[in-house]
Amino acid sequence: MGLLDRLRPRPGWTHEDPKVRREAVATLQDPAILSDLASADPDERVREEAADALLDICLGDGDEEDALAALAGLSEARHLVAVARSAPHEAVGRAALARLTDARAMGSVARNGEHASVRLEALERLDDPDEIGAIALKSAHKEVALAALDKVASLADGRLSTSLPDMLSNIAHRARSRAAVHRARAILRERRHESTGEPGAAETDRERQIMLCDELETLALAEGTKRLAAQISSLHDAWTDLLPNVDEDLERRFEAAYAAARRHLAANRIELAEVRRRDRERAARHERHIAPRLALIDKVASAAEERAAVLLEDARWEWARLEPFTDDEAQDLQSRFDQACEECAARHAAWETEQEKARSEAERAREREERERRERENAARLTRLCDASEKIARAEKLPLRQAERALRQVRAALEDPGPLPARRDRRSFTDRLKAIQSSLAPRVREMRTSESWRRWANTNVQEKLCAAAEGLAAIADPEAAGRRLADLQARWRTASTAIPEKSQDLWNRFKSAADIVRDRVDGVRSERSRSKEALCEQAESLADSTDWVKTAETLKGLQTAWKSIGTAGRAPDRALWTRFRGACDRFFSRRKEDLARRKQEWRKNLEAKEALIDRAGTLADSCDWQTTAEVMRGLQAEWKSIGPVGRAKSQAIWKRFRGHCDRFFDRYKRRDEIDRERHVAEREAICVELESFSAPDDQEALLGALKEIRGRWQRGPALPRAQAAALETRFNAALGRLIESRPERFRDTEMDPEANRKRMEELCARVEGLLPAGARAADESISPATRLATLWVEAMASNTIGGRVAEEAKWRSAEEELRKVQSAWRRIGYVSEEARRPLAERFDRACRRFAEKRPAPPRAARSSPDPRGGRGRRGRGGGPHRKTARPDRSRR
Repeated sequence: MGLLDRLRPRPGWTHEDPKVRREAVATLQDPAILSDLASADPDERVREEAADALLDICLGDGDEEDALAALAGLSEARHLVAVARSAPHEAVGRAALARLTDARAMGSVARNGEHASVRLEALERLDDPDEIGAIALKSAHKEVALAALDKVASLADGRLSTSLPDMLSNIAHRARSRAAVHRARAILRERRHESTGEPGAAETDRERQIMLCDELETLALAEGTKRLAAQISSLHDAWTDLLPNVDEDLERRFEAAYAAARRHLAANRIELAEVRRRDRERAARHERHIAPRLALIDKVASAAEERAAVLLEDARWEWARLEPFTDDEAQDLQSRFDQACEECAARHAAWETEQEKARSEAERAREREERERRERENAARLTRLCDASEKIARAEKLPLRQAERALRQVRAALEDPGPLPARRDRRSFTDRLKAIQSSLAPRVREMRTSESWRRWANTNVQEKLCAAAEGLAAIADPEAAGRRLADLQARWRTASTAIPEKSQDLWNRFKSAADIVRDRVDGVRSERSRSKEALCEQAESLADSTDWVKTAETLKGLQTAWKSIGTAGRAPDRALWTRFRGACDRFFSRRKEDLARRKQEWRKNLEAKEALIDRAGTLADSCDWQTTAEVMRGLQAEWKSIGPVGRAKSQAIWKRFRGHCDRFFDRYKRRDEIDRERHVAEREAICVELESFSAPDDQEALLGALKEIRGRWQRGPALPRAQAAALETRFNAALGRLIESRPERFRDTEMDPEANRKRMEELCARVEGLLPAGARAADESISPATRLATLWVEAMASNTIGGRVAEEAKWRSAEEELRKVQSAWRRIGYVSEEARRPLAERFDRACRRFAEKRPAPPRAARSSPDPRGGRGRRGRGGGPHRKTARPDRSRR
């Protein structure tokens, strides 16, 4: 690593200290780095902090791609549940849901998810009957509660922990969703009627109906909005609970009262909006003109004295920049501001006077305290000196140097005692110091005499040590002689003082003997030094090797050999070890750099594969089947072309990539079913939109919105008959309720039920008019003989060549007219179910009779292309032509 690399600051999340890494994680926003830390950091708290940071990204309002990348780094089920429930992006919530497998977790998402599609998908994936029942009971979302209730109702009793009637009863009494309560009650009534054979209708509770009507009529004069809306909704829900067992006259009365209450509520809301508008204007005026001035007045009035001058100047500058306004209140505020400025200036002047006086007093006090401090410190110093000197004077064993140093300090203190708090203190310290001097001086003279005798005794000891050192030359082992020499040197240091006349000669004699022993030791250490130099040369020859495994083992062997060689001396050992270790470090550093390079390649490959995983994850839920399948195969081929990654992550990222691919191709196998479910969901969404449609006051806007909704319904793709019939019934019922609630707004429009019914009757009559006279004569009121004679006459008339040609032209014209009528029939707007059903059956019956009466075309025409793009079917004789256009049954 170069000098610049070492000086370059390292990111906090790569620091060795876990605390520093945790602090760095708090500022990170990169999902890739956070994912690595959450999965691979050795510290558990760092991993938790990184996982929490990833969760915040998933639940934030940032970019959807960043949220998906952060989701890939989360692995705990509680985090996935939180993302599936609360992610602001629907794609992120669906991706988190796809990774959940626990039934309770998916149930939590279905009950409390942020997005309707995620809630419904979670419910669709559930197969636990009890959890589905809990969703129907506890979910506050209407569409999820109803879907869960339908799944519960379709289950067999053996799959539930309780019986199905008990579960439906629990939902009917305790469900959070009112729609689920009503549906559960209806299902229970149907099951009870089916099991007992009782009639479906029950006696009405007229007294309860009258009470609800009276209460609703009273609300038409009540005040307020929120409470009034809640009361109206509560009464409407109570009335809904009574349906369909209500009296017709009271139902009209309740509907009228409900409309009046809604109009009164709308008027109250308009009035409340006007009051709020005036309040906002007053608040805006206060915020724009008065509040800034009051804030400046308070700022000046509460300004601290030490900052009053600066604040006063700033406040006057800000006041001058305020937007002017003229009224009595403006003059009052100007007066209050001027008075506050005067008071603030006076406070600041008084504060400056007090501060100057306080500074003078503080300076005098500081000088006094400094003088007293010096006096106290000097007195404490003299006290310590006297105490220590008295202790030395009383000691039984007293070193000469210590006694001499104490005597010098006492004499210096007597000459210059320094400043003291009082004159009596000076006399007291002088008396103590003189007493100590008179006690120490005789003992010092006595100890100096004893020191002369000790030097004479040490001279004999040194002569013996010299003889012992000269005897070391006879020892064969240089290392042993060296160790003995070290012991003699230690003993020499204890007897280092001798008679001055002999001291130098004895030292030269001892040193000469010691030099002889050191020369022998140096010879042995030189041999060891050469051995270590040989090891250094071998290590340096291997330092640039690229055979990482074999060279590493060889260097480890050299290091073991190094430890077996003895010491070559402190200085040579340090230099040789630095050289040997430098060669080893160079090789192992190169090996580490090579490993880092390979890890860098693995990291780049990992980033490329992570990018492929992200692309595969975004395409896993696509419904563009053919294009996405080709892209997925291209991603798989690109995956194979990318190099390897680290062994620890290879299997994990492959499982993630393969999981996304398998998920898409599993969906690709079920593409027809998925498209059908999506189309059903689109139709159901239109039904839900129409059921929750709030009619605007503008009639043109109302008709345009309904026309747009109905156009989307008609443009929707075809569905299986069973599903299409149920959804068509639901759509017409919702549209009917909307039109019947305000029939006067749809009169004389394309949504007018009565006009549409008459149009249907006209079209039925047009189709019936296309039938031949024999077909019209084939009525139940005509006798069989008359009907047979009429048919025989028509057959004879058309048996001739001219008759057949004219007949064929007439039927072709009739077919064209029938197609026009059928097209007009499909464009007819809303008609109530009671009026539409018989007319639809009549229209159907007429179209079928037309197809049955259509004679077979001439033999030459039978092989000609059919007008609708096919070929006619050959038949024997004059059988009916079954390929005639059939009536449209999409409105059933």
